[in-house]
Amino acid sequence: DQFNLYSKIYIEGTLKEIETNKSMIVSSFGDYLYKMGVNYEVRASHYNIVSNGDVVRPAIIKFLKLGLSEESQKMVSLLFLGDKSLDLDFYNSISELGITHLIVISGFHLNILYKFIKKIFKKSNDILILCFLILYLYLLNFSIPVVRAFLFLLIKTICEKKKIKMNNIATLLLIASSLLLVNYHNLFNLSYQLTFITNLVILLLSNSSFKGFIFDNFIRSLLIQLSIIPILLSINYELNIISVFYIFIFTIPIIIMYISSMITAIVKFSDLLFKSMCIAFKDFVKYVDKFKINLIFGKPSSLIIILYYFIFIMLLYFLILKIKKKYLIYSFSLFFLLTFQYFKPYIFQKDEVIFLNVGQGDSTLVVGRNLNYCFLIDTGGLEYRDVSNDITIPILKAKGIKKLNAIIITHNDFDHNGALDSMISNFNVDLVYDGWKERNINIKNCYIKNYNKYFTSNDDDNIKSAVLGFRNGNRNYLIMGDAPKEIEQKIINDNPSLGDLPSFILLIFFILDNNPVIFCTLKSDKSNSAIICLELYGPLESRSYIFPSMLSLAEV
Repeated sequence: DQFNLYSKIYIEGTLKEIETNKSMIVSSFGDYLYKMGVNYEVRASHYNIVSNGDVVRPAIIKFLKLGLSEESQKMVSLLFLGDKSLDLDFYNSISELGITHLIVISGFHLNILYKFIKKIFKKSNDILILCFLILYLYLLNFSIPVVRAFLFLLIKTICEKKKIKMNNIATLLLIASSLLLVNYHNLFNLSYQLTFITNLVILLLSNSSFKGFIFDNFIRSLLIQLSIIPILLSINYELNIISVFYIFIFTIPIIIMYISSMITAIVKFSDLLFKSMCIAFKDFVKYVDKFKINLIFGKPSSLIIILYYFIFIMLLYFLILKIKKKYLIYSFSLFFLLTFQYFKPYIFQKDEVIFLNVGQGDSTLVVGRNLNYCFLIDTGGLEYRDVSNDITIPILKAKGIKKLNAIIITHNDFDHNGALDSMISNFNVDLVYDGWKERNINIKNCYIKNYNKYFTSNDDDNIKSAVLGFRNGNRNYLIMGDAPKEIEQKIINDNPSLGDLPSFILLIFFILDNNPVIFCTLKSDKSNSAIICLELYGPLESRSYIFPSMLSLAEV
């Protein structure tokens, strides 16, 4: 709240390169920043505000929401001012329906606003309307979709006044090129991609018609939805397969809600009516949400995306020309490609173990060949973040994994099981095992043995921690959990040849200061390796744990 847009701030702190996702399974916020040309972040230790920046914009926004009920404020912020932060739950509900582009302010809304003003003020000058729209762009911080729409309206108005004929598609491509020249990083901006692809499809279909008003609008909605599927899969990895019906159902109600939110922001006495409309609209969304069918397709490769758009362009081309045989062939080709993407993990998935970066805690994903089995060892857990929804589930969906056969919890510490409830609530999980209570677990012919049998019910949770051994593909794994030194020693004494297994990989989660894990001293002629999970970045006082020390790490 101390800062406004364009505030100037003097900062002292540590400069650090933006951390990107090295795994390439899912894109992180760091990846997005890097693509947008932001390469460094500053961890500030001290700052001073030099100037307050833009104070006009927040003052206007405050006035527009002044005197409104809480429900009305949330909807005005979301629909008219493009601010989803006041009602993230409702925004996420809309997003899950696959109709986000109907509420994120874009050319769709600007055109509605333009036509509404023209209808109300029939004798108004086009220049005055464009000036009003510039003020609206300013309130929206000149977001790409509305800038694109405004430039389109501006060029169209000028051409009409000067009686110049200009093709709408040429105008759109001119604007797209201009925005890239201003900032080529816009190419990686999601709003830029969605707004230009959808509007290009709309313009290409503008001279085409299909039998019947309802059928015509349904086909247009379907083609618009098809045009953005690769982008949606690259972000969300799943699709609501009936979202095209939702677009058809929600378009008119959202137009009404958008116009009503603008009127309510300006004419305050309509607040009571608008509040009732907001409650009814949210109830309608909640009711419709029950019927959504989300299918996990996974993250498409660059080759799949290129092939998809080639087929889609050919489909669009023959549909416009009304060559039925050709567009049916390309329609079936598109369906086949999406079907292939959906079933791809069941054909090409290799044996894999992924060590998830869930912060202080630990979580290991084990995937069998062709998804014969898939299970998670521990979920991680952070007090300030939902690890399951933010990290684990996106990775599962990106890999096209539809369900987990099991979750095994090594021991009852929050940094190992804190995200379990969220995981069960938000993903398809067959079974949950308390690993320390089990001696042997069989998950679809993947046999997992718990080597830790050396504790009593009254012992500390770390002493109870399961030490899990299993084979995946041609490698043998031993997952340590948080088992301490005395447990490790007992396991080695009873299993002296444990390290002689072929391609033995040891996963170490827990290294006490100056007390290296004993398993690292195993001597073997076999190909052994260890994976150590620890926090190296930053000064000692900023770490979640104050160990391992450099001395301990060097000894390991």
